[in-house]
Amino acid sequence: MLFTDYKSKIAKFGRSKEKRSDAPLVVLAVVINREGFLKYARIFEGNMGDCASLPKIINDLIASTSSTQRKLVVVMESGIATEANLKLLKQQGFDYMCVSPSGMKKYQIDASQQTVVVQDNRKQPIELRKATVEGSADNWLEVYSTAKALKESGMYGRFSQKFEEGLSQIKESLDKKGGVKKVDKVWERIGRLKQKYPSIHLHYEIKVEANK
Repeated sequence: MLFTDYKSKIAKFGRSKEKRSDAPLVVLAVVINREGFLKYARIFEGNMGDCASLPKIINDLIASTSSTQRKLVVVMESGIATEANLKLLKQQGFDYMCVSPSGMKKYQIDASQQTVVVQDNRKQPIELRKATVEGSADNWLEVYSTAKALKESGMYGRFSQKFEEGLSQIKESLDKKGGVKKVDKVWERIGRLKQKYPSIHLHYEIKVEANK
């Protein structure tokens, strides 16, 4: 959450998911009921790491919601769902919901369970299938959206094209007068290109051979 009041005591410069380095941040934690109404809110310093902020937030939630009769569910993104934080939530008696770690593929679909189809706000189907993960007692769901898969496929195609264009420019520079030809400098250019397309370069194998 971006914050514009530079005189604030808790607004701090930190890691911004929106790549905004020009404004300090705050962390907002809220409690809502099952109808979606806000019941509790607390603002924390913006330079706290997401995973580090959860224990303090949980302690405040316990103090402010101790009288509730309903089961509390903590909803969080994968960056906060570290093993230590999940263990903390279990110890405190909270249920939780989060996205699995990026790239997790070691799971099995429960063939005995029927696939459930729901719709998003654009009436596009989303398939839900119960899954199991070895060594985990949590409940797991495989979530698949055809529309999102097509969108990601299109994005991959565009980024892949840009990445290949960048490689071609590096290669063409070898034959140009004044172009980058030293091996270490060529690898530096390749490194910067990989940094620009972190999810794309993993699908490519790049070889550079020195020719004196």
